Formats: sequence, structure tokens, C-alpha cells
Amino acid sequence: MDYYSRPAWVDVSQKFFEAYVKFRLEGTEKHLIEHNNRNIEISFFDHVDFVSVELNCSEIIRSLSGCYDGSSQNTEELISMILWLALDAEELEEYKIQATNSEEAFVKLKDILVEKYRYCYEDTSGESWKAKGDVSFIIELYDRRINVYFTHHGMWEENGWIEVYLYCLDTGINCSMVVDQEEADTEYLINLIQDMALEPEIIEFNVSDFEWEHSLIRDALVGRLENYGLHIVRYPFNNLHYIWEGDVIGDRYFKIHNRLIKIQFEHNDSSLIIISKCFTTGKSYELELPKESNRVEVEDVCEELIYRIQELAWENA
Repeated sequence: MDYYSRPAWVDVSQKFFEAYVKFRLEGTEKHLIEHNNRNIEISFFDHVDFVSVELNCSEIIRSLSGCYDGSSQNTEELISMILWLALDAEELEEYKIQATNSEEAFVKLKDILVEKYRYCYEDTSGESWKAKGDVSFIIELYDRRINVYFTHHGMWEENGWIEVYLYCLDTGINCSMVVDQEEADTEYLINLIQDMALEPEIIEFNVSDFEWEHSLIRDALVGRLENYGLHIVRYPFNNLHYIWEGDVIGDRYFKIHNRLIKIQFEHNDSSLIIISKCFTTGKSYELELPKESNRVEVEDVCEELIYRIQELAWENA
């Protein structure tokens, strides 16, 4: 374990316990700890049997997660995480893609991704929370900055799969997917990055084929469905369990058959509330998705959501 000075350890420990006590007494989930001119956001979430903890440093775009059970060993690890973020974690590398066309951008993105694949491996050290085998970097494309994060998949030893998380720092949209490092999946990932960099504020469709339209809405709002399940999943559907109190989920807008439809997200302790509203007719629908839903339950609600959006767009058109 890294050595940290006693003053640093005492300062961060005191701030951590103040945040935890406030969480227990007042129910406040998110707190800010400042150390070494870095702000560490710490979030607590009570799972009854244990408390999960998320740590995020916006200055270096790095985050860590763990659990808290009150033991001395567990406390020491969490304090070490905070100090590592504040003192030792380096800023992410940034790659600015300058290209005259999408084909040139594709080639440059592919060179970067294939190289970064090689640095992803399963970390079996005692301090695996440092994510030594993970790879995180930023790509700037078309004036948008996208954080790309690689980590080994649960089937890493069998097939070398890599989990990929993408987050656009400018739009707040994020996606996750799995790649097997083959040519087809790499092309899939590059296309997704390019789509995120170019995605407009209002996504517009005007097609007459109902099923094709259904698929286009799914890709843009929920994710892409493959034969074996969801392959690409967009926020907030990819991380329901870790939607924290105070988290703001941005509205999404679709223009379908010249009708402007807003998808609004609200949430409480147990559920995500999804409101779809057509500005032309004034009609709206509300769906509830429990945060503890499994994949099948999420899929069912997402399918109903997409059909509701289409109903708003097609009704009396």
C-alpha cells in the first residue's frame, strides 16, 4: 500500500467520517471532499446489508468504487482510494483527432483503439481498485470530448472480451458495450464514437416503416439489440443501480413525423420515472422502471417506452 503523510491521512479521514455521519443522520448521498486542490465527490448508497461507495474526481476524470462495512481494513482502503485520487492519480491522456472526412477519422480512431487494447489486462494485485489493468483516455473529435474506458470482461480468460464505457463530456450521454477485439467489433465501436461526436440535440426520423423506425429509436435512446441481448446500452438504462440522489439525467428530444417529443427522466429512491410528451398534441405517457430491475425487466419497459413514443408520433397523423 502507498505511504501517505499523517496530516494528509488525518485530514481525509476526518472529512470522510463527516460525510458518512451526515449520510446516516440526514440521508444525504453526495458529498464533496477537497484535498490537494482536487475535489473528490463521494456518494453513499445503502443496500441494507452494506453501503456502496462511489468516488469521482472531475479534475482528472477518474472514479473508483467500493463498499463500506465499518471495519478498520475497509476504512483504510477507502481512505487510500481518496488519497490516491487526490495525490497520485494522473490526468488522462487526450488524443485530438483532426480529419478532413469520416474515413480519415475512422483510420485514426482505429489506430488508437487497437493500441489501447494491448494495455488492458486483468489485474490480480492486492490493490486492484487502482485499475492497473484498465485503460482510460479522452478522444476529442468534431469539437466533442469523449472519455473511453476499457476494462476486462468477466469472460476475459476464456475469450479476451473487453468492456467499453463511453462518456461524452459535452452532451452527458454515455454508452457501454463489449468488444472481442475482432475487426467487426472494432468497427462497431468506432462508428459508435463517431455517432456520439456528431449526435444532434434533437434526433430526427421521418420513415414510413414502423419496425425500422422502432429500431432507430431504440439505437438512439436505449441501445442496440443483438440476437444474444443488448450489446450497446445507453445511460441511464446501463446503470440503474447507481443513479444517485441529486443526479440529473438530461432530457432527450426526438422529432418524428414533424412532431417534437421530449423524453424526461425523474427518479426517487427506488425507481426511474420516464415521461414521454408530445409538444404537438400535448399528450404524454409515464412509465416506472425499478432501479433493481434485471435485464429482462429493463428490456420490457424499454420496449413499451419505444412503442409509446411511436404512438405519440403516429396518433392521428
